Amino acid sequence: MKYDNPAGRLLEILLKVQAYPKNASARDVWREVFELPASETLSPLMTAKLGTTMLLVQQAIDLLREDHPELADPHPGWAVQVSHAFQAHNVHSHIETFSANISTDLVANVRTAAVLLDKGSKRKTLSVEKLAEMREAIDVVLKDVLESDEMDAGLRNYVVRALRKILTAIDEYKLTGATPILESIEQAVGHVMVDPEYKNFLANAPLGQRVFNALQAAGSIVTVATGMPALTHTAQLFLR
Repeated sequence: MKYDNPAGRLLEILLKVQAYPKNASARDVWREVFELPASETLSPLMTAKLGTTMLLVQQAIDLLREDHPELADPHPGWAVQVSHAFQAHNVHSHIETFSANISTDLVANVRTAAVLLDKGSKRKTLSVEKLAEMREAIDVVLKDVLESDEMDAGLRNYVVRALRKILTAIDEYKLTGATPILESIEQAVGHVMVDPEYKNFLANAPLGQRVFNALQAAGSIVTVATGMPALTHTAQLFLR
């Protein structure tokens, strides 16, 4: 992924879809584009990812309205055309029912929007290696928490939900970008402000310290790689 903005993420998806032959099964194409296993063909997860992809159009318009209002009202032609492509698409048929409505000019206009939204931004994209590094670190402590018999049930449930939310954000990166990853980490760290038991767990329990270290490490990867505001120093202050 070259641009960490909604138009850039939409562009990547359109380019991937265009690479498939017109007579390819639409459901197989979407499953492969979203990097899902065969068992998830036409599953609720695939449907959710299609819905998230459709939302990228409006998210791009919203950002254009903030930075380049003259390009967002009325809605740009490419946005109308992409929306029409999804509305006319039959996921039970061939991918041509979608790709036939995605012209070369449309893709070029989406690329222009992605470039415009990227200009002046210090954000960079996360590499596959960095995403895998984060995911592994969070997954390791999640397994430790699930296997622990020393935690209160309520505390364990919260930590499990928080860690799984981060994993989901990492898995959804190509559709939703880096912001949800950092927000889920910030939420997990900031919860210490309202939950003394959780704060004590992160600050004093060996397992809690491993969880906190994993949160810090993941937060550092996101902030360093993307140029977003740093979290590490704030996180340390929360535990004082």
